[in-house]
Amino acid sequence: EVKLFNSAKIVIGVHGAALTNVIFCQNKTHIIELKNNKSDYLYENIIKKSKLNYYSLVSKKITSNSSSRPCDGLIEVNLLKLSKILSNIK
Repeated sequence: EVKLFNSAKIVIGVHGAALTNVIFCQNKTHIIELKNNKSDYLYENIIKKSKLNYYSLVSKKITSNSSSRPCDGLIEVNLLKLSKILSNIK
């Protein structure tokens, strides 16, 4: 994972523990976080402090799971918005 994230130019990930791997990215890597409107700013803060380019795509929450955490559950990603973010990355 370290090698994969270190060589990535763009990372797209759902809000959660796996985004912690962005600490292995090189400066100026583009990170797109997919999250619902109840998610916190933990990964956004990590990404920005690591001098990475941060993009957030807030998505509609469509189901919850048994967790009591409001950020958990399935989300519906708007592919047109994701495509727009990707097309703006140079």
